[in-house]
Amino acid sequence: ALALIIGVGFFLKYAFDNDWISETMRVLMGAAAGGALLFFAERTHKKDFKVFAQGLVGAGVAILYLSVYAALHFYHLVPQVVAFGLMSAVTMITLWLALKYDSLAVTLLGWAGGFLTPIMLSTDVANEIGLFTYVALLDAGLLAIVLSKEKWIVLEPLSLAATAMMYFLWFVSDYTPDKFMPTLFFLVLFWMLFF
Repeated sequence: ALALIIGVGFFLKYAFDNDWISETMRVLMGAAAGGALLFFAERTHKKDFKVFAQGLVGAGVAILYLSVYAALHFYHLVPQVVAFGLMSAVTMITLWLALKYDSLAVTLLGWAGGFLTPIMLSTDVANEIGLFTYVALLDAGLLAIVLSKEKWIVLEPLSLAATAMMYFLWFVSDYTPDKFMPTLFFLVLFWMLFF
């Protein structure tokens, strides 16, 4: 199996270097591989290989995130809005699978992917309302998970810390006095969510 993996890896590198496989096909192959891993995770979970299924979910989700990232930044195949929607969908699927498999580890993967999405897709244009609306929705979803899974209480301080980090990164680089009212609105919203 290891020899086969190494051989396929060298073949793919050779094919990429010689443009035998187009950029679109590369991204689609990554998305298909990520989807296949999620499919096999479902099958192995049903056979009671729960830890192995969680590993497959982690690998599949990581490949899906990387495929969207490559489609936007490396190959410029999709606009930022589409990439943002796709990464948000991957985060939602990850959190849904975490609940389905009762896995805190998968939830933490979704938490990390969710908060890294705006960073991975950032451009030179600041969009306070879009960024903080997304973070507020992500926080609401994560806090809803904490309400349904009280033993996963670690998500609450992690989400608060990530939200504060996102706010301070934005504040240091993009805040101007004319953005006072929307900034105040989102600060109150975040306070209410975590209170």
